[in-house]
Amino acid sequence: MGNSYPDRYNSSGVWKINEISKNRQTNKNFPRGHSRMVQMGGQTPTYVNTMSYITMETLGNASDFGDMTTATIEPAAVGNATRGVFAGGRNGSTSSVDVIEYFTIMTTGNAADFGNLSAGRQRATSLNNDTRGVFGGGIISPAIQNVIDFITIASLGNATDFGDMTTLFSAAGGQSNTRGVIMGGGPSYKATIDFLEINTTGNSADFGDLTRGCRPTGNGTSNRIKAITMGGEINGGSDNIIEFINIASTGNGTDFGDMAAAVYASGCAANSTKGIAMAGLSSGQSNVIQFITWASQGNAVDFGDDTVAHHRNGACSNAGGGLNFTN
Repeated sequence: MGNSYPDRYNSSGVWKINEISKNRQTNKNFPRGHSRMVQMGGQTPTYVNTMSYITMETLGNASDFGDMTTATIEPAAVGNATRGVFAGGRNGSTSSVDVIEYFTIMTTGNAADFGNLSAGRQRATSLNNDTRGVFGGGIISPAIQNVIDFITIASLGNATDFGDMTTLFSAAGGQSNTRGVIMGGGPSYKATIDFLEINTTGNSADFGDLTRGCRPTGNGTSNRIKAITMGGEINGGSDNIIEFINIASTGNGTDFGDMAAAVYASGCAANSTKGIAMAGLSSGQSNVIQFITWASQGNAVDFGDDTVAHHRNGACSNAGGGLNFTN
């Protein structure tokens, strides 16, 4: 997949009709209407190893996908056309793990070993394009980190050093084919937005600021044009604010709308039309799935229910954060 894809969207992040015709002739992996989102792990309040999935084009409830090798909370997840990968997390009261696992997104079943991060950590920010997955920051209990690792999604093996973030935090992420953005985070309630170039190792740089300081850990996604935070944590409670940035242009966040229910620590992913948050913590663990429509700023609405009420779960899709790559 080439890095020219952003030129083929309209201003709302939807593929232009003439590009659909051209790419169906030349690219067998072009969007065909069957994008799948998979979420994994979390806390019910016990730690779970279950994975579930939805078909992103069709509103409805989630279905069972398989199991992680270990019950884990707060993994960071990335995905491309065929493979989902999740990394790190915590599998005990104080144990941050370095394990990376993978699965085939369109084939239900259990996850398998991929490799290891440079160090065990939880709540890392996840970014990816079609070939590379990037994991930034997070917590090596009890300390916040600024380390960035990367993997090649198609090749099993250990993560490699990428660079450092501008500050110590765990945050929400979004990306285009070339640029990743890291939004908000903890340990304090940060409004910071960083960015990095996914294909070029090095440190992140300042992008701008969100409208408010929050910890939207996990509650971020993108359609390769816009990146959003979907709720988060503010002052120890759940937040319902959705805000967005345009990934190509540095600057501050802008209001998009509100979540149907205030929530944080959700698993989020997107395709070209929807940004979706699965489960999370509201007044308690939630199984609600909410979504926004990229083309129309406004409030999130109900999609369906997850298989279990939980939070601190990870999620990814085969839609490339806005492209549906399935055959």
